[in-house]
Amino acid sequence: MVPSVSLYSWGPSWGYVDGDERPDLFVHHHYGHRAHALEDLLLLNRASGFEPAPRPELRLRWPDTRDQHAAVFAPWSTSDPRALDCWVSVGGLQGDASQRDRIEHQLLANEGGRLVNRATETEVQAALRAGPLLRGRVAHPLDVDRDGRLDLLLLGEGAPPRLLLREGAFFRDRSSRWGLDPIQPGRQEGWRAAVADIDGDGREDLALAVGGRSRLAVYRNDGRRFVPLPSLDSERPIAGIGSVLALAAGADRRADLVLVPARAGREDALRLVRSVDGGRLEVDLIPVPVLRGRGVHANAGDLDNDGDDDLLVVTRRDVLVLENRGADGFVDVTASSGLGSLANQDQPGLLGCVSLADYDLDGRLDLAVIRGWRGPGEVSNEPGPLLLLRNVSAAGSWLRLRLVGAVNPSGIGALVTVVAGGDRRYVSVTAGVVGTCQNDPVLHLGLGDAAAAEISVAWPSGLSTVHGRLAANRLHVLSEDGAPSTER
Repeated sequence: MVPSVSLYSWGPSWGYVDGDERPDLFVHHHYGHRAHALEDLLLLNRASGFEPAPRPELRLRWPDTRDQHAAVFAPWSTSDPRALDCWVSVGGLQGDASQRDRIEHQLLANEGGRLVNRATETEVQAALRAGPLLRGRVAHPLDVDRDGRLDLLLLGEGAPPRLLLREGAFFRDRSSRWGLDPIQPGRQEGWRAAVADIDGDGREDLALAVGGRSRLAVYRNDGRRFVPLPSLDSERPIAGIGSVLALAAGADRRADLVLVPARAGREDALRLVRSVDGGRLEVDLIPVPVLRGRGVHANAGDLDNDGDDDLLVVTRRDVLVLENRGADGFVDVTASSGLGSLANQDQPGLLGCVSLADYDLDGRLDLAVIRGWRGPGEVSNEPGPLLLLRNVSAAGSWLRLRLVGAVNPSGIGALVTVVAGGDRRYVSVTAGVVGTCQNDPVLHLGLGDAAAAEISVAWPSGLSTVHGRLAANRLHVLSEDGAPSTER
């Protein structure tokens, strides 16, 4: 059960708040000022269903702050990956420098299961106000300098990305030092991005839409700076990039990218971008049906637990489900997936993000969908419902892996090697941020018919741990300190 709500939101975010193994859900309300009587919603996942928690202590000065964007869970201050902190990006009017001192991004520390804003104490506000005005859309937690402490890469529009490094108890703006100042995204560009290891060197790189969203710019993290790769001006042009998605690493340990068009009605709409030797990018096509609405989001997860990640493509009108059949490519299974009803335009609101989590712990990835997304240029002001869609399909075996790092509590930045059924694959550990929503940060791996998998981990610290053969259909906790793996 989920409470009936109706709101505008940039997307639902899965995380862990109260210390148990069930993923909780934070749904922020875009327009929280006095013109609307709607509030953010933190839903705690109980065995009996979801129940609203006390509202997080958001210090928002409406209407000055204007609006809230994506919420992201990560362990910036906590040492327990089951009791995460939460970041909420806040935006003001683009280009209005008078708002600099009134935009208050929120860093909500988890203090005994209660989220309390500590943005001032950690000097996040001071760091951001010293740089260009950022219309914040989304944050990506990452350990960019591999010191064991989680940093913040903030993406917005109308200003360069901001990189806040954790130095002791405080965050410091090190964007210039890391070469981010020359990146000048235009309106509606800088947050249509992905953060992933694109070149396979173990560090998170940055890919984002630029040039009126007609080009993809990729910046390689060399350990000291973000270095631009040759811009992707494809011979197969895309009519505006609506979303950038990073897929799981392949056999070469490089993450491929999927580009979703912002305009409807184009054949062969999706672009698959691969990094090849020499820093070059190659483009291929993913044939899909003609998109019936503006492409706004994409996500990936193994919905049938066969070992291959499937694709979800969200437009304003519907959600396409593309099953990954390995060498046979992606096949449209929307009609048989149960998601076809989302195209019913009698329902209020417009479709936005979809996020993934096994919220009922039955081993199958479920979906959280927002129908109340109202983007730039949209004429509809109607809020829409939060929808939780339970996966009841036949599925193969699975593993859930929770990493516990010695300094970095969730092991963000680690690379997991999985050997099952004779196949080897690599999975990068991230916070689960996709677009402006967040998947469950606990790794979910489909195993097909395999009854177990051989697991090893390369940690960001440089240590490696071998965890041996782990039984399927369980949650396993993997520790960097070499402690035996535990089952739950």
